[in-house]
This record gives sequence, C-alpha cells and structure tokens, in this order.
Amino acid sequence: MNKIKNFRCLLRKSNQILNINFIDLLLKSKESIFLILIFFITVFRNGLGIHGASKNLFYEETGRRYDLTEYSSSPIFLLLKILVHGNYIYWLAIHIFCMFAVLISFIYLARKLLNPISFRISLFLFSLSPLISVMLKTIGYYDPFVYLAIIIGTLARRKSSAYFAGFLFATSHSQAAVVSSIGLYFMLKTGPFKKFQLKLNTLLFVKVSFFSGLFVSILSYFFWRSERYTLIKGGLSDAIYSFFYSLPQHIYCTFGSLWIFIFIATSVYIKRGNSLVEPIFLIFLAYSVQFITNDGTRISLLITGSSLIIFIIMFSEIFYKNLLSNQYLVLSSIVTPAIIVQNIYINPSYRQFMMLIKKLIG
Repeated sequence: MNKIKNFRCLLRKSNQILNINFIDLLLKSKESIFLILIFFITVFRNGLGIHGASKNLFYEETGRRYDLTEYSSSPIFLLLKILVHGNYIYWLAIHIFCMFAVLISFIYLARKLLNPISFRISLFLFSLSPLISVMLKTIGYYDPFVYLAIIIGTLARRKSSAYFAGFLFATSHSQAAVVSSIGLYFMLKTGPFKKFQLKLNTLLFVKVSFFSGLFVSILSYFFWRSERYTLIKGGLSDAIYSFFYSLPQHIYCTFGSLWIFIFIATSVYIKRGNSLVEPIFLIFLAYSVQFITNDGTRISLLITGSSLIIFIIMFSEIFYKNLLSNQYLVLSSIVTPAIIVQNIYINPSYRQFMMLIKKLIG
C-alpha cells in the first residue's frame, strides 16, 4: 500500500511539474521563446509535403501551357504560371513566400486585436488548426492564397484590405469564395459572431468575395469548362460513396485538434442559453461540400476557414481558464495527429514528412 501511495504522489508531482513548466513556456515566457515553441509544435504535428497534383499539373502544361480548363476555379494559378516562365523552383518559392505571409499576417493582426495572453492562445489554436495542416501538406497549390485572403479579410480594419482580400479570394478559388461568403454572412448576422468587433469590415469582405467569386464562376462555367461543375455533374455517386466510406476520418479531419476546443466553446455557448443553429449550419455547410464534390479537408476549409479564424479570435480569452485548469488539455491537443482527407485517401503528417526527406537525400 505504501508503494502505491508513493507512486501516486510521484505521479501527481510529475504531472504538476510538467503542467506548470509547459503552461509557463506557452503563456508566460518571452515572446521569442513562445514563437519558437509554436514553430516546433507546428512542424512536429504536421510535417511538410509538396502537393503532387500541383507538380503534375505544372509539368503537364508544357505542351498546352495556357489551357484555361486547368485554371477554372483559380485564375491566379494562370497568372503565376505566366510569371514563373515554366520554372518549378520559382513556382514553389512564390507559394512558400505566401505561406510565410499567412503566418506573419495572422501574428500581426491578432496581436493588434487581442491582449498578450489571448494573442498567445489564439496563435496556439491557429497552429493546431487544420488550416496549417493543409497549408504545409499542399505546398505548390492555391490554399495559402485563400488563407491569406480570409485572414486579411476577417482581421484587418481598413476597407482597402477588405477589397483586396475579397478579390484575392475570388481569383484563388471562385466557387469557394461564393459558398464561403454565404456561410460567413449568416454567421455574422446571427449567434456570437454578430458581436465580432470587426463585423462591418468583414461584411464588406463577404460582399466583395461573393460578387467577385460569382463573376469568375460564371465565366468559368460558360467559357472555361469548369472542372468543378463537371465533377459534380458526372461524379456525384462516387462522391457520396467516398464520403460515407471514410466518414469517421472526414468528421475528425475537418477540424482536427480544434474539435477539443470547439466542444469546450459549445458547452459554454449552450450554458449561456444560445441556440445551436449557427454552429450546426457551419458544420453542415462543410460536410455538404465534401458530400457532393468528392473532396475532403481542403475544400471544407476553403468554406469554413474565415469562420474558423473568427472563432479562434473571439473565444481565445475563454480558453485561457481551460488551459490553466486542465493539465492535459494542452498536451493532448499537441499530440493529436494532424491528418487531412482528400477523397478517400488519408494523409498523415509523418509519412509525407519522411517522403520529403527521402526526396531531398535521394
């Protein structure tokens, strides 16, 4: 019995030490140490990977360099292709530069909106989000441009930023801009999002995204033989099959580690007597896109990403008490695997990271 008691005491002390040290590093250390810690957490959870479809698309275009069919959803791809003059290294450099722009934009804008503690929690949640997972796993695709648009569009204060972000979203992925704008408009008009301090500017971003995206989508349908519309028309049965075939993975990978914090926020939301209509609508919108387009985490985040950014900013202060009171919450969220689903294919972080190292060595 004494040995059992001693073991319990030792375990309790070790947990307390681990908890205090890590929380201090995360929330009370120097900002430089905090940013380095977040960087290593992000790379550890996600790994890195070059999007194969982007690479194949790039090289296949040698004989038909400006076939608009390949760029129907994302005209910005065509512009970038012209700018890099067929050099794939330049192509990747532009995307990596945009990835850093995404990170720096979030850090800069979140710091201006939040107090120091809430800012650190928001950055921690951002590092756990599937936005980061998708961006790091799909280097060479249009995702960073969309994420840059939604961060600037939802968190910047100037009207010029809303116009710029709206046009960038529409030219990065026109159909996603339209559907995302509908969902975000509904969220800003109802529920807790209507108290978002940058609501007016974000609504301007919504309007610009919607009408610009609608214009580009109409062009793509009538003139560019859009691949997305063809996919829905001809592959709906395959989309429904693949969705239900990997349903548990779809459910988890849509929000990844953030599910932990979404459940916490939902419980607080219900206790305050609010309706669940708004969050259910957003989740339904994410999964309905997967259901009809044979897509997965990536396309869902193009639709819900802007709402996810606002969620992280608005609820970061609430999560401060939870992080301090729950010694396992931080650690469990870090070790929760970062996985994305594309069609029925599961893409874990470590396998892709090892494949990248193998390519560099080989």
